[in-house]
Amino acid sequence: PNRSWGGDIATRRAIMATMVIIQKRKQMEKAKLLKERHDNNQKFVREVLLEHDKSKTGTLSFEEVREWLSSIAQGERATDDEVKWIMVMAAETRNKKGFRQPTPTDGERFRVDYETAQVEPKHFEQALGSWMDYRQTKEEIDGIFQMFDTDNSDTLDRAQLATVLEKLNDDIPPTEEDLDKVMQEADAIGNGAISKPELCKAIALWYNHVQEQYEMRHQAEEAAREAEKRAENGKGMSNCCTLQ
Repeated sequence: PNRSWGGDIATRRAIMATMVIIQKRKQMEKAKLLKERHDNNQKFVREVLLEHDKSKTGTLSFEEVREWLSSIAQGERATDDEVKWIMVMAAETRNKKGFRQPTPTDGERFRVDYETAQVEPKHFEQALGSWMDYRQTKEEIDGIFQMFDTDNSDTLDRAQLATVLEKLNDDIPPTEEDLDKVMQEADAIGNGAISKPELCKAIALWYNHVQEQYEMRHQAEEAAREAEKRAENGKGMSNCCTLQ
């Protein structure tokens, strides 16, 4: 099928409207879910460990996290990238078991050794919240991937992501520097591509950047108009004085 998006303004508007809906839905669902879990967190932890901690370590390994997430998704098996993303989200809550915390100067994210990493009970709620946020956007994300994942890899490479960002910016392509920034910030797994759970952040980063650029241009134009107006007023005063 033809997946080209072309210059369809209506499609661009539709996808941006979809992202707004996604964010609102995520916020509502997350607030509801976290309130329910917070009310009885200890029971929640015991239930998760009882059902999914097959190794009896008191934590969840990579495959145990996969089984947990799959059970929440009503049996739809979590992919490797989805499990990795969830474990990175847990890592970024400062769970250091099996994770390396970057030094303040290296500018890198947590790097996860997925074979030894464990998600501890105190981070189950964070992991669950991240997973539910993602699941609420899954249908829309699948639609975007259907249009732009032309090699059916379930990831967007640099060129494919550039096309997505271009279509979200009135067909103006991102600079190499801007693309680098989006890739670096959104690629939480660190595999050099954007997976499905990473897409929302990539689009949010780009949207914020585009808005900032628009505001800067608007301010510059306003300043130029004000300067021109002052110049005209000064010229008028000069002429007035000359006539006198």
